[in-house]
Amino acid sequence: MADGEVRKTSIALTPVAEGRFEVYLDGEKVYDRKELKEEDFVPTLKILRNKVGLQLKDLHEAAEQAAVVAS
Repeated sequence: MADGEVRKTSIALTPVAEGRFEVYLDGEKVYDRKELKEEDFVPTLKILRNKVGLQLKDLHEAAEQAAVVAS
């Protein structure tokens, strides 16, 4: 992105009743423990961390490309 420009991105970690745990990135659900029916989701957290990291990287790169096109 151009100097001084900021793109806001939200990450929400949502613990819900009955052992449910959801992760949202910019309003899109990227993980739902109940959908996967996992009992031990700790190993999945590493995969989730990488997935969110890659999505943030993609968002950043897209914003940089848009800034270049706009200039």
